[in-house]
Amino acid sequence: MEWKEEYTFDTFRINDGNRFAKAAAYTVAQSSERSYIPLYIFGGSGTGKTHLTYAIGNYIKDQAPGCSVLYLGAEDYCKEIRKRMGESVHKINEYRANFRYVDVLLIEDVNLIKEDMGNEVLFHIINDFLNWNKRIVITSDCPPDRLDVDARLLTKMESGIIAEIN
Repeated sequence: MEWKEEYTFDTFRINDGNRFAKAAAYTVAQSSERSYIPLYIFGGSGTGKTHLTYAIGNYIKDQAPGCSVLYLGAEDYCKEIRKRMGESVHKINEYRANFRYVDVLLIEDVNLIKEDMGNEVLFHIINDFLNWNKRIVITSDCPPDRLDVDARLLTKMESGIIAEIN
């Protein structure tokens, strides 16, 4: 997916339904403090989740040019997991290991990840980022407790800030 440089905090329109989500996103962009991680933003289509996700990435890229920011859409993530599942477990572990070179991970539409293996790998990726004190932002169309995921993954997703946007 092409990086969206036009999505910034300055171009984000604030209203009563997104004020907290914007403040949380800006805080995560400015600080890698553990208590803010992960940031989980949820809301319906067209509410600004993608805009805020890219705004975080753009802010970090501007303020810390050497910082590695990765935007990962759920569809691309699932395709990669399926491809590697067809090869070997080693290939899945290799994929997961590549994330150690990423400083900030932005995962969009986590609600679309339905496969058990996709959720298992996601659990380990989120766990790794938390252990490494690296920033991770997750978006979804529903709150984390409405996702069809196991308790371990749910606990990780709920361990930071949860912000509804509407």
